[in-house]
Amino acid sequence: MTIVFRQIVKLLFNSKERKSEKAEEFLKSGNVKMSFKFYKAAINDYTKAIEYNPHNAHAYTNRGAAKAMLGEYTASLEDCNQAIEIDPEYYNAYDIRGFAKYDGLKDYAGAILDYLKALTINPDDDNIYHKLGVAKEGLKDFSGAINDYTKAIEINPYNEVAYADRGHAKAILKEYRGAIHDYSKVIDLNSNDFDAYFNRGFAKKELKDYKGAIEDYTKVIEINPKHVTAYFNRGVTKSDLEDKEGAIEDYTKAIEIDSRYTNSYINRGIAKDRLKDISGAILDFNKAIEIDPDNAYAYRNRGISKQMKGDFEGAIIDYNKGIELEPNNEGTYYNRGVVHRALGNYEQAINDFNKTIARNPMMEDAYLGRGLSKLAIKDFKGAIFDFDRALEIKKDSADTFCARGFAKFSINDREGARLDWSHAHDLGDSSASDYIKEYCKE
Repeated sequence: MTIVFRQIVKLLFNSKERKSEKAEEFLKSGNVKMSFKFYKAAINDYTKAIEYNPHNAHAYTNRGAAKAMLGEYTASLEDCNQAIEIDPEYYNAYDIRGFAKYDGLKDYAGAILDYLKALTINPDDDNIYHKLGVAKEGLKDFSGAINDYTKAIEINPYNEVAYADRGHAKAILKEYRGAIHDYSKVIDLNSNDFDAYFNRGFAKKELKDYKGAIEDYTKVIEINPKHVTAYFNRGVTKSDLEDKEGAIEDYTKAIEIDSRYTNSYINRGIAKDRLKDISGAILDFNKAIEIDPDNAYAYRNRGISKQMKGDFEGAIIDYNKGIELEPNNEGTYYNRGVVHRALGNYEQAINDFNKTIARNPMMEDAYLGRGLSKLAIKDFKGAIFDFDRALEIKKDSADTFCARGFAKFSINDREGARLDWSHAHDLGDSSASDYIKEYCKE
């Protein structure tokens, strides 16, 4: 080998070495910028690193991560693909590509495959098991997700996020006791995690542990006094305990934090309605409708308040609007039917009760309302049919026994009437015995 040739080889080697060093410098600089969330600047550095070393899988993967953080998921995917082509066993590339598929492209099945591949390379990474569970939740495979969160926890018993997400998956499956256990574990690991208290409060409410739920929502508020949903949910829970005044206080606080929180106005209106503050209730429903003119629930509840106030025509207008916005809500048809019956519009009432029953064949009150309307137009056999159906659903309704007694009496079935009125009396309707004395004399 000549001296000239050796010098050329040395120059080439030194040049390659310098390029490799420059690539590492830019890679490290990009990593620092990533840590400060300067994603665009990091991408520039990773690009420089790739220019100096086009075979650097780390640089492609990290650039893909930065792009994913900017929402550039397809570009992120392309970088990770390039990294995997360079190094098929580069674990981080599968991790980042899985994230891009899950978080941005909603390719949950593809993300699962990437996470599974990452686990073949590093089977002891609790974070990958956690991400695998999250991707399975995207496919509504909550049981599978729970298994993966459990595996993450087995590897790392201090994985707070895995406990939280396992609790979430259990709650979706209505395994509320298991969810409470997991949220409690999160709280053991981090006593200031207000989300864990909030979610545990929700699970307790579903189990009708209202006092326990209120305690958890109160803790949320202590940690985060501006948590509007905690005030709202605590108000709902107080309402479940018939503490309407306390509920109103919480809804009012939620409104102070967020003056456009529509549901707080609606629920405060409902609570005022229950306390016979009908005018105050209507004002709240008005506000809810002002904020959200397409809120069928607000129209329905304002209709109820107007109905209680005796403004039947105004109630029908609101029920009409509610039905226009939400044509499959059986409750609004039922309420409008009740108003039509009160106004003597029996055919219209029957039509509304028909629509109610078509949407909810197990609504006992709808059969009772339709039966009473038929009774009013002297369709006694039709009324008896409806009362029979109502009693199949609810066997201890004094009102239905009493009404059926009148229908039977109207077709000269005095013994049947007497038996129905006797049942009504036994169920607490004191006036039923008077009907027996008046109409069932020998």
